Amino acid sequence: MERLTGRQIPVPGGLDVTLLEPLGVVGVIAPWNFPMPIAAWGTAPALAAGNAVLLKPAEATPLTALRLAELALAAGLPEGLFQVLPGHGPVAGAALVEHPGVAKIVFTGSTTVGKQVLVKGSALLKRVTLELGGKSPNIVFADADLEAAAAAAPMSFLDNSGQDCCARTRILVQRGVFDRFLHLLAPRCRGGQGRRPRRPGHGHGPADLPQPAGPRPRVRRRGRPRHPRQGPPTAPASGSRPPS
Repeated sequence: MERLTGRQIPVPGGLDVTLLEPLGVVGVIAPWNFPMPIAAWGTAPALAAGNAVLLKPAEATPLTALRLAELALAAGLPEGLFQVLPGHGPVAGAALVEHPGVAKIVFTGSTTVGKQVLVKGSALLKRVTLELGGKSPNIVFADADLEAAAAAAPMSFLDNSGQDCCARTRILVQRGVFDRFLHLLAPRCRGGQGRRPRRPGHGHGPADLPQPAGPRPRVRRRGRPRHPRQGPPTAPASGSRPPS
């Protein structure tokens, strides 16, 4: 079987047989930032290939997954073929990864936890698919349309309140147009209304998750890169914590 295209490789003088078989039980561990689409794109292909699915949603967003299971049952999916296992990651998620009856794990989440999933799954030769966090960049060259780039850049990292594993949270700008680009970008960032999304004119708001007791660190402002011959960095825009 050709691994890249899935086509059967002919063998002269022999009989080629390719058997496509379900793995069995697939565990899907979905995050909280896109609870419906990420759960669906892990679950739907596994079901379509003939597998049973155990979906472990993030502890902060279990209701979406439970509703998805209700709709699947109402649509005619056999009972028990698609089940939802709410719970905390170190308990419910770890149980899926370490259980010998689960043939494959689909995990979307942090790089730190993804490494743990891969190591624990490898002990059982378990198939593992990972989609982990990243720091994708916007790259702006000197010959770019700077106005268009500055207009598009803010929502590339502010969309969904910035809670996106492929958000472009870095901007790499060619030195010759850095100052001009920064001048165009700053008002775009200041104009982003990030307070209460249900109010007119407010585009997005924070998704505040329960945190442990104690002080909560947060970023208040970010300066521009410092050049060896330049003085202290300056912040083109700054922000404060939105009201509760």
